[in-house]
Amino acid sequence: MKLSWNWLSELVDLSGISVDEAARLLPLRTADVESVERLGGGLEKVVTAKVILVEPHPGADRLRLCTVDYGAATTMKVVCGAPNVALGQIVCFAPVGTTLPNGLTLKKAKIRGVDSEGMICAEDEMGLGTAHDGIVVLPEGTKVGLPVGEVLGVTDTILDINNSGITSRPDLWGHVGFARELGAIFGREMPLRGTSILQGVERESFPVTIEDPAGCRRYVGFAIEGVVNGPSPAKIRRRLEALGLRSIDLLVDISNYVMLETGQPLHAFDVRSIEGGRIVVRRARAGERMKTLDGKDLVLVEDDLVIADAVKPLALAGVMGGEASGVRADTTSILLESANFDPARIRRSAIRHGLRTDASTRFEKTLDPFAARAASRRYVELLAGLVPTARVVRREADVYPRPFPAVSIELPFALVHRRLGLEVQPDVVRSRLAAVGFASAPIAGGLRVEVPSWRATKDVSIPEDLVEEVGRLHGYEHVVPSAPAAPMHPRVASPARVLERDGRSVLSLDLGYAEIASYAFHGAVEAEKLGIGGEALLRLQNPLSAEQDRLQVTSTQNLLRAAIRNRPREASLRLCEWTRILPKSDRTRKDLPSETSVVGMLASEAAVTADPKGAVFLGLVGDVQALLVRLGVASVTVSDVVDGESVHPLLPTPPWLHPGRRAALKAGGEVLALVGELAPSVARAFGLLGRTAVAEVNLARVLATGRPGSPYRPPARFPEAPFDIAIVVPRKTPAATVADVLRRSTPDVVRDVHLFDVYEGKGIPDGHRSLAFTVTFGDDDKTLESKTIEKLQGRAIDAVRRAGYAVRTAEPGPAAHS
Repeated sequence: MKLSWNWLSELVDLSGISVDEAARLLPLRTADVESVERLGGGLEKVVTAKVILVEPHPGADRLRLCTVDYGAATTMKVVCGAPNVALGQIVCFAPVGTTLPNGLTLKKAKIRGVDSEGMICAEDEMGLGTAHDGIVVLPEGTKVGLPVGEVLGVTDTILDINNSGITSRPDLWGHVGFARELGAIFGREMPLRGTSILQGVERESFPVTIEDPAGCRRYVGFAIEGVVNGPSPAKIRRRLEALGLRSIDLLVDISNYVMLETGQPLHAFDVRSIEGGRIVVRRARAGERMKTLDGKDLVLVEDDLVIADAVKPLALAGVMGGEASGVRADTTSILLESANFDPARIRRSAIRHGLRTDASTRFEKTLDPFAARAASRRYVELLAGLVPTARVVRREADVYPRPFPAVSIELPFALVHRRLGLEVQPDVVRSRLAAVGFASAPIAGGLRVEVPSWRATKDVSIPEDLVEEVGRLHGYEHVVPSAPAAPMHPRVASPARVLERDGRSVLSLDLGYAEIASYAFHGAVEAEKLGIGGEALLRLQNPLSAEQDRLQVTSTQNLLRAAIRNRPREASLRLCEWTRILPKSDRTRKDLPSETSVVGMLASEAAVTADPKGAVFLGLVGDVQALLVRLGVASVTVSDVVDGESVHPLLPTPPWLHPGRRAALKAGGEVLALVGELAPSVARAFGLLGRTAVAEVNLARVLATGRPGSPYRPPARFPEAPFDIAIVVPRKTPAATVADVLRRSTPDVVRDVHLFDVYEGKGIPDGHRSLAFTVTFGDDDKTLESKTIEKLQGRAIDAVRRAGYAVRTAEPGPAAHS
């Protein structure tokens, strides 16, 4: 949120206080200041001047020779080509030597043979807009010799506040709240404002009915006639634009101006559009339609709160007004709305319809219901000052069916000392609280504190909140660092955290996977691309966006989204994410998810289109196996996936995996991970070219293995004997099954079985494939003799044949694995 220093200075006396000092103390007392921006640079030497003489230019019909007086009896002659320059005008004059915001430095020059000693400036030349059809003419009576930046109100300093620090402080979403904070920090009091706008108004108020008091706590309305709409004064326009809002017209600009000042959003309806002569605040009817001010057609649901007349909706409450009821250039009568809405309802409607606005952002913070009246009166006060014919024609409508309860808290002085660790005198405690609006009365050993309405809706509710107020305003720098007096015990590391830390090290440092971090949410559309139905996903009540409104049941979706974003820069991707999956629980409480920690992995090669050997898939299988072994899981086996197997008992086998290229990694009969190549239809749906494989590891199951670690085997003391064998098997036979046959042929001396080639083609029967393995034999006590090696190879071949497979080739290794 942006704050104007000039505006703050109008609300509280900041004389003698520098912007830099305020920007230094605000983060220590209230909220972080992201940046400080100074506006109006380049106008320091541009001053107001009076045109005291206008003469024809002797050498050009369209130019005129002007004499200007810019104070202290100083005059200059300027050649000017503006069509609107005239005698007696107050103008913006830049003398020779001035560097304008556009970078132009003025020098004395001859124009058609006549010396010109400066420039009478247009709007674009001063960086105040784009107009160049004439010079800027200031109001009559403006003093000469004054800096133009001050006169036009464009010299200002903007403080950019970090919004995340004021989420729980609804009072800080306007200049008044920060003015109050600065007053408390620097010991300055804010002057009280009063108004007499209702004097002499006797006519009954505009009829307002609140049918849904749970959605609308308070509604204040003013009926105003004699309105003249049009452009806003320059000061209002420029102040809005400096703070990031576009100027629209006077009636809308004043409402935005008051919102930025007080934090309370307002809305003005054209009275001509209100059918039946009354306002009704109600729930929308299912399927009811309206068009918003920005031209968007909405189909409303019953959870939406609307401002309606006797016939139709006029506005989506707290979010945006309707196009048909908005003020126009010919509007002469308005109904001004200032209301207090339920924050959760406003947030849901804003997200549901994709209409996050400045108003909805503030209503989401639980605004002070008393601010509704104060802000509406401020609007009327400003309007009356700018449009003399405007007048309030009815008494104020103020419907307040659910008054907010007053909050009173007992604060023991001992609690202040105990929580802050320093002695703060009782009178100091009381004065610090009073500085930000907390009234108090002495009680035994402390104070009874009345919480002001602007802090009672969401922020301050317990004594510790008051201690925080005292601490921040007194200054945390007064807290003297000291060692804790409590006994200290070594922290026992969480096994789950240790597992995750070890796994991150293996994946990122050893295996080269880049880690991503994303929200644990799914969009229903993307989930359907994976083959996940909506019934399998839990819907969020308050989603961040309509595209991410479900809890994730797999890490795959976010990994694929990250792969798509990074594909233009990286042809080869290795990604991982440590996250949680949240499928629907089978417990009695159907609304509670079953939360399980997992690590998702993705390997993708854009250049690989034909991959008959499954290199991408097999590479990922190897990486997952390496991860599990490095995490201490003993006896990891790789097998084909049986339908129904999953990394979570509440989830089916992932439908996004290729049925012919998927594997389950198990230990003790439990599925620890599933790995598979992405099914072609899924890859096409996500727009991923090449080959992509994904994996998901259930960390809870890994932890349940006890992580016994793989048994240590010292380096072989005697030579090992490799043996290569190619075996023809049915295409659907898992390689792990064949490897197990080889391993069990002579389990005491088989040191390793490694698959190095898969072949289908010439010489291989249809429906079959050739799997080539290297079997390594070894003995811990002696060197294997040739005859012994031959016997071991024969046993391996016999075991293969007994299993019903054909031996294609068999020869001593090592072979050229190609």
